[in-house]
Amino acid sequence: MNFTTAIFDMDGTLFDTERIALDSWQAAFGEHGVDVARETLEAVIGVDMKGTQAFLSRLVPAGVGIDGVTKRAVAIRNGYVERYGLPVKKGAVELLTHLKERGATIGLATSTRTERAFGNLEH
Repeated sequence: MNFTTAIFDMDGTLFDTERIALDSWQAAFGEHGVDVARETLEAVIGVDMKGTQAFLSRLVPAGVGIDGVTKRAVAIRNGYVERYGLPVKKGAVELLTHLKERGATIGLATSTRTERAFGNLEH
């Protein structure tokens, strides 16, 4: 099969960012005594922040507010990436290298905010 272009999704395909996000949300809720099942959090994978907050706001304890939990989850995520780097999915580097050597154009599709997407790529 011959092709000249390959387009990849970023989160969950090239980078293992979904696991970090789920862990971060669980930790942020846990700091407020709320145990959120992983399956519940998986429902917001690929959802923008506004939709994620709307969905998760029903789990926030009274008097806490979703904005505070969100800021904490983002801080935990960013701290993890700064400390350990961004985990690349197994085989992603080799595949991208192979495509580049073939002269293929490589595209990236993501619902992640532009600033974070570029930050992930820089890591």
